[in-house]
Amino acid sequence: MKKFLLKLMTVVLTVVVTTVSAVSCGLFETNTDRDMAQVVATVDIDKTGDGQADNIYKRELISGYLSYGYQYVQSYGYTVSQTYELILDNLINNKIIVQKAKHEMASTVKKEDAQTVLNNIYNSEKDRQILALFATETEIAKINKSLSFGGNDYLNALAEEVYKRYNGKEVTKNDSAFRFVGEDVIYQTISDVKDSVMSLVDSFKEEEAHEHEHVSYTVRTAPTMGEEEEEEIDIEKCKANKLNLSSSESTNALADAYDRFIDLGLIDSGEKYINNNDVSVLNVSYFKTSIIATLESELVANFEEHLRGQKQLTSATDLYKLYEEKKAVQEAAYSGNISSYETELGAVSDSKFVVYHPETGYSYVSHFLIKYEDDVKTALDEELKGNLTTDEVNAKVDTYATKIVATDLRSSWVQAGYGLYKNGKVEFTDKYVYTDVLRTFDGTIEKMAYHTEENADGQEILSITYYGVQGNDLDYDAFRKRAAEVINGDENATALELNTNYTVANYTTDADAKKGAKERFEDLKFAYSEDEGNFNNYLGYLYSPYTSDTQYVKAFAKASKEVTANGAGSYKMFMSYEYGLHIVFCTEIAIDFFTYASESDFGADLEVEGTAAYNFKKANNDLLESNYISKLANSYITNYNNDSYVTKFEKTYKDLITEEEEA
Repeated sequence: MKKFLLKLMTVVLTVVVTTVSAVSCGLFETNTDRDMAQVVATVDIDKTGDGQADNIYKRELISGYLSYGYQYVQSYGYTVSQTYELILDNLINNKIIVQKAKHEMASTVKKEDAQTVLNNIYNSEKDRQILALFATETEIAKINKSLSFGGNDYLNALAEEVYKRYNGKEVTKNDSAFRFVGEDVIYQTISDVKDSVMSLVDSFKEEEAHEHEHVSYTVRTAPTMGEEEEEEIDIEKCKANKLNLSSSESTNALADAYDRFIDLGLIDSGEKYINNNDVSVLNVSYFKTSIIATLESELVANFEEHLRGQKQLTSATDLYKLYEEKKAVQEAAYSGNISSYETELGAVSDSKFVVYHPETGYSYVSHFLIKYEDDVKTALDEELKGNLTTDEVNAKVDTYATKIVATDLRSSWVQAGYGLYKNGKVEFTDKYVYTDVLRTFDGTIEKMAYHTEENADGQEILSITYYGVQGNDLDYDAFRKRAAEVINGDENATALELNTNYTVANYTTDADAKKGAKERFEDLKFAYSEDEGNFNNYLGYLYSPYTSDTQYVKAFAKASKEVTANGAGSYKMFMSYEYGLHIVFCTEIAIDFFTYASESDFGADLEVEGTAAYNFKKANNDLLESNYISKLANSYITNYNNDSYVTKFEKTYKDLITEEEEA
């Protein structure tokens, strides 16, 4: 799902280190005497004049240029002047969207919830200083008069100011972004920025080689299991995440980064920090801006979800009307036009549908393949020399099934850490297998080496490197037994027979039979199949009763036709001269999967995940919501990005326009 409001949010969180380093190569001209704290623009969509306008600073322009702007100059023909205007426009749009989000979302945040978050942070002695990161410019100016920037007393005083400002108060449109998001999001954001700090530190260290031997491998494609659920934030883990600045090497690296940022104008030279205080480091404006920007992005995301909820189609009648309208449009397009019809069938996805079918006999098939080994194929070619009939060729090809060798091809999954090592075996996690049947890697591991590495949190962790990982081989009889066990979900299943058609009734009578068998077949493919082009292919290859005979090898087209005739869930194992051993599994009959005879049939499938009606509802709601959000977003920018609500101070950033100086 596209996030249109977030798309407008050009949030500059971190400047790529290699980009920063480019200053030494003369890519950027910098002047440390510039006053990067100068305001280049103000934004106030209320026009209240009550001091609540948001300021945009010169350092934000610099950060935007270093982060992405320079690419417009180098690659897209922009002048420096045009690029800075683009960056400023993006920053202004950011402020407009955030201000609008605060306006609309303030009333949705319960006072008691916001107070709980405030109290929890304030009452935690070790976390109280976090509130200092959300101080206003007025509060900062007040404390700066008496206390040194970045010290413990300074941070404690700022935290007190923030607490007093919000304690017992309703959430308003003028509040800091942290007031609009949950406590877990605040700690997650701070933890993530700490990780960014440590990445920055690491980039300024001399690279050290690990003492363990490096193993190279290419990771085999893994299944995509639909949309992954967003992981719940582990707030205690986030709280426990600390900056690892205990070594002189780390503190020196941070100091080097700090100096580099001063040179680039990203922070003021008067900003100081204490190495043994995480909040003090994060209070440096560059890192603090990252925290605020991330929280504002979360606020905008919440606002967008709030808006989306206002524009959903839930009525089965309304959705079925759209379905019928789409059918009428497609009927006009496909009647008498098989080419267009097949093109659209081939492009079907979980968000693109064909609901009108002028023809029958079309289906989708999932494909499994074990290729001949080179010497076996050479021997087969020798045997087929001479004047043989088609039947004689096919019979000879079938005898070569016994020469097929199946290998568990997931060795790279083991090396990539996709599984857990238990009792001498590696078991893959739920992200990589649909069922338990092939959860365990069938292979050998020559040796394992344990070593410690420093993770992004600065913690020493134990890592495993696997050496000599090799999948076990199965001969033909062992494989056809394994295939039957997997597809049937039954270890007592009878081995598959070549050229035998199997239907749903052959292996199960469960109501969920088709889905279960299809998922088990996918596991078989990812473990043993050599046709990676069919991996993660929505429904599989399209079978056409008109064109497949010329598009596919004959044996494949013939088998696909047979499983299509037997219906979804049917499959067949066969040999082809060209490739080797195949299994085709009919995932869906096109006309059955996409066609509903009545509104009641359509409505019955609306909440059944994976059905055409369910996907149709989701896709149309996504489109409806996205169009709605897009129009709103554009209206916000059109209405507010003008002189009535935005004031630009061009003199404050005129010195950044280098081509005018050169003219």
